[in-house]
Amino acid sequence: MAIEDYSTAIDLNSDYAPAYKNRGIALINQYFLENDKQPTIDDVEDACEDFAQAFQLGDESAKPYLFKYCIDE
Repeated sequence: MAIEDYSTAIDLNSDYAPAYKNRGIALINQYFLENDKQPTIDDVEDACEDFAQAFQLGDESAKPYLFKYCIDE
């Protein structure tokens, strides 16, 4: 439900950075509810795209999520 709500918010205002970050968090949470392992970048690609978009739109609070889930070391 939350993912759809954030998607609707993005449809209404595609420059609303918090909606991208929060949808990314919801996608990560959904992954953890369905799996019992740490995600790979491929597992959370959509969330990473949302975190990157939020950061690009100026939401600095998305940066830790990018580093935690989206940068392959």
